[in-house]
Amino acid sequence: MSKVKVDSKSDHRWAALEQDLSQYTILTILDLQALVTKNVGVQTGYAARKLIQAGTLEKISLGQRSLYVVKRSASRRMPPKDPLQLLQIAYGENLYYCYGTALFLHGISRYGRLSVYYLGSNKAQNQKKFGESMVQIVKTPVGKDVGVKTHRLGDQTVFVTDIERTILDCLHRPKYSEGWENVFHALRRIKEVDDVRILGYVKLYKIPSLTGRVGVVLEHFKDDWGVSESTLARLQQYCTHQPVRFLPNRSGTLNKRWRLYVPNDLFEGDLR
Repeated sequence: MSKVKVDSKSDHRWAALEQDLSQYTILTILDLQALVTKNVGVQTGYAARKLIQAGTLEKISLGQRSLYVVKRSASRRMPPKDPLQLLQIAYGENLYYCYGTALFLHGISRYGRLSVYYLGSNKAQNQKKFGESMVQIVKTPVGKDVGVKTHRLGDQTVFVTDIERTILDCLHRPKYSEGWENVFHALRRIKEVDDVRILGYVKLYKIPSLTGRVGVVLEHFKDDWGVSESTLARLQQYCTHQPVRFLPNRSGTLNKRWRLYVPNDLFEGDLR
């Protein structure tokens, strides 16, 4: 790696910093801050500019966040190119992909590209620009400890809601899933689900109207997904007492079992 030009007294400290950096492929501003503090004890911004000028680092801007690629790293791993990988690194392991982005990662979205990247958190944030797309941090009903698994992208790992939790999230907030048409498209592509796991998630979500939506969907796909009648019967106990609409902006026929007004064309996949 190229050397940063500094006075001889501090040269060994910068050399130690570059040696530590060589073990990384990509790092966040917090990673860089820790290494700079450990080795040279200067302002992180100053060190970053010096290292970029020396050709040691390359900066990648992600809205208000930044990542640094270590050039000619000793690591054999290649810097990630997929935006999903970069965003996971930038925002950290406490956040995870959900809603429409989860549908995309599970390969069941009707869309072949992402216009918004949805990340789940315990605190919502305003949308942020990322290239030609947007990043949306959504406060979800439950946290990362419920129904989140690892997903491989190249040689990197990201976190995403599993199929069962993704179904609940998308039925709860279709607007974060590119709308009901995309949700229904995804549901039709699912081959099987763990209905007992869904029941467990429903109990944790504690949203009676969502429980009814889940019941309508599970009953519709009962044979395709292998859903048991016993699960449906247990699910029914957690429904809303007062009937509400399946979709807020659409009227429909009352489904007495699930206590929802369900549009007659709900499963035709072409609601407008």
